[in-house]
Amino acid sequence: MAGRGNPLHSSADRRLWLKSVIIPSLVILLLFLGSGWWAIRSLQSFYYGQCLEEAALTADGYSKAISLALDAHRLFEEALTGTLETAVAIIDSYPTPLDNETLSSLKDRLHVDVVYHYDPSLTVTSSSDGTYIGWRVPAPHPIRTFAESGASYAVEELREDTESGTPYRYALHRRDDGSIIQVGIKADGTYEAYEDFALQHIIDELSLRNPHISLALVDQANQISAATEGTPIASIFEHLEVAVPTDMKGYRRLKVAQTSYLAFRLPITVNDQDSGSLVVLFDPSKLDYLIKAIAVTITLVLLLFFIFFLHSFWTVHRLNRRILHAANQDELTGLGNLRLFNETIRGMKGTDCALMVINPLNFKQLNMLYGYAHGDEVLIKLATYLAALACSHEGWEAFRLSDDRFLFLLTGALTQGELGEVARSIIADSPALGLVSRPALAIGIAEKRFDEPRETPLLTRALIALNSTGGANPVQFYTIDLESRLIGDNAIEELLKRAIDGEAGIVTLAFQPIVECASGRIVAYEALARLTDDEKRTVSPELFIPIAERHQLITGLGTLLFPMALTLLERFKEQGITDVRLAINVSALQLMDDTFVNFVRSYLSTRSIDGRAIVLELTESAFAYEEDGLTQRFMLLRSLGIGLSIDDFGSGYSSLSRLRALPFDILKLGRPFIQEIEQAAHAHFVRDIISMAHHINKRVVAEGVETEAQRTLLSALGCDLLQGYLLGRPLGLEEVLEQHESGGGHA
Repeated sequence: MAGRGNPLHSSADRRLWLKSVIIPSLVILLLFLGSGWWAIRSLQSFYYGQCLEEAALTADGYSKAISLALDAHRLFEEALTGTLETAVAIIDSYPTPLDNETLSSLKDRLHVDVVYHYDPSLTVTSSSDGTYIGWRVPAPHPIRTFAESGASYAVEELREDTESGTPYRYALHRRDDGSIIQVGIKADGTYEAYEDFALQHIIDELSLRNPHISLALVDQANQISAATEGTPIASIFEHLEVAVPTDMKGYRRLKVAQTSYLAFRLPITVNDQDSGSLVVLFDPSKLDYLIKAIAVTITLVLLLFFIFFLHSFWTVHRLNRRILHAANQDELTGLGNLRLFNETIRGMKGTDCALMVINPLNFKQLNMLYGYAHGDEVLIKLATYLAALACSHEGWEAFRLSDDRFLFLLTGALTQGELGEVARSIIADSPALGLVSRPALAIGIAEKRFDEPRETPLLTRALIALNSTGGANPVQFYTIDLESRLIGDNAIEELLKRAIDGEAGIVTLAFQPIVECASGRIVAYEALARLTDDEKRTVSPELFIPIAERHQLITGLGTLLFPMALTLLERFKEQGITDVRLAINVSALQLMDDTFVNFVRSYLSTRSIDGRAIVLELTESAFAYEEDGLTQRFMLLRSLGIGLSIDDFGSGYSSLSRLRALPFDILKLGRPFIQEIEQAAHAHFVRDIISMAHHINKRVVAEGVETEAQRTLLSALGCDLLQGYLLGRPLGLEEVLEQHESGGGHA
């Protein structure tokens, strides 16, 4: 409804979007990404840790297996050496000559493969299988080396037979006569005995237990001692020292032939001695697939949570927008409120601007007459109109200040003439909005130039100007004089509030006589309010009555004065005076109050006063209200016997048709008419008014009569009643009573 968006409000909305959605979403997204990465890394570390633990257990098992193999190898070596030593000792101690037959028999009994006997010249003299007889040991040869060493016994390392090339393990013994016995066991048996303790056999056994891993044993010289069959360890080995250092706590990831491996290299210790290292290769393809599947699952779950949080943030953002809207926009009209207006003013730099405070007149009575729903419709219509007007000009903006006050901000260097034209056009367009008064609006205007301080109280100045508007002056510009006057008005307002709250002596009544023109007899008194300030100075009604009306104090003031005025009738009744009526002024605001008629009825009944003794004087502003409502209230008052008088006739609200339709009794001509009555043109005009009033059976009172010439002329024109200083000044209650006691009932 407010037209173009306020830039400050748009900026606040963007900040709200940033704080409510963007930043929280990014924080949650980063948190989820970090949590997901941490979860996947933790899972990966867990599984890889399991692999490391398995590799460590494998290395430990391998160390134990090698240790056992070495121990078995040692025991086997000891057993083999013992067998050879035993065989040599038995053959050496055998009493018969060592011929071929004897050696063959001993070979079978001693479970050896071959036995040779050499003479001191190192020539074979006999053998278990009858071979090599007469063969002389050449030089160099292990047997000749043994003979020359002078040792009595030796066990050779595994070597091939000189002639046949068959590998044997030999033991040599020097006899007392210088001959040598050689006992041998074929290597085939040795290999069979060692096979179960071979490193490759252990590697194969460990690989069978863990088919998903490959193993390689690396010695201290970084040479592969044994490896799982088919392992790409050879191509990986060149990376071992660089990419896979020996580490009990870590792993390395290697890629060979498009296959990725987890490589662990752990030290091997046998009998507390460093025995190289074990390289364990894991193929993590299945594990990686599992981790990827879990990662996808975690990602989807986190995505669902993120969408949920995003929806929550969006919901919070919408709620915050509504809160921001409620904080900056008026709920009923959609216009910006005072808070947004203040932000707009603070954001304006180096710009000429003007502010109008627009106030529908008598809006409270409109609510009482037609209900608050209708009043809201009127406010919405006015807001829509102002918003449309703001949209038609760059830099104009409408706001709602309070219940029935609107702000209209105009930027740009506009002259007072241009501003006045805008204000008058708003007032001219207002009848279609459904307002009851004519004019329907009062507008206060304050200007601010670009070189004035930012703290210039623009709104305060506009409100001061509004406070100085009146019926004939609905548009008012701020001036310093108005501000000075406002200070005095505020003092008067405080006096009125104190009086309404019950403080005595501030508001009193004076009574001015109304006389019959033909006879000069006093037929009524008008009760006139008087206000006295703290310094006992009298404040003119022309000053404090408009203030009471502007500040909605007139109803309270009337409620205070009405019982005070009735005191005169009570005193007249005590003196037996029954032919003098009392005129009491009633504002349009009082008249349109739903409780007013009941208020009057209650006081008349309580104080036993005849309603025919009272005339209620209503200013012509009452004609601004809808005719049916006025007629209804007039008839209710007439039913109590109360007379009705239209005061200040000619101020512009009434029409002949309405004068004929409304049930009033007296038409009262205002003082401005009477002051110029001695001019012929004005005399004719007053005569026509009097004639018209008589034509519709109304009596006419002329107030403000101050000269005999005026009295004479009014009498000639047929005026019914007169009031003014010429006929009597306002008197206090006791003075009026004394006047009547002394027989002063004529003027």
